[in-house]
Amino acid sequence: MQGIYQWLLSAEDVGAIQAHIETSPGFDRADRHHFETLLRGAIQQASALEALILPSLDRLLNLLSPVERAILTLATYELKDHQEILYRVVSQRGRRAGQELWRHRRLQVRQWRARQGGAGHSSQRGPARGLTG
Repeated sequence: MQGIYQWLLSAEDVGAIQAHIETSPGFDRADRHHFETLLRGAIQQASALEALILPSLDRLLNLLSPVERAILTLATYELKDHQEILYRVVSQRGRRAGQELWRHRRLQVRQWRARQGGAGHSSQRGPARGLTG
């Protein structure tokens, strides 16, 4: 999820994103092959996956937050190409990842506001796509 989110925000090379995530604390407990398969597969098929998602949305794709878009892209990829993953696991993982990403995002916005000297000003917008916490 984090890798797709990062790719959506930066359009960075998938290899660089993968290398960055693999150095994250706790990654040593992850299944590296499974992670790489999901990250690269979802990014390579992003356009086709978004075409599958679009008819079910209540708004245009570009109006989704990067977090929502990353969750839907990965979940659609898993449901489409990895039926060995139970749908309940896909749903639960998406929900947990979304909560974690939003927590992290809110922290970033608070830190940005503190650096700007305006932690209490709700009219200020945070960095990267104007998401606020």
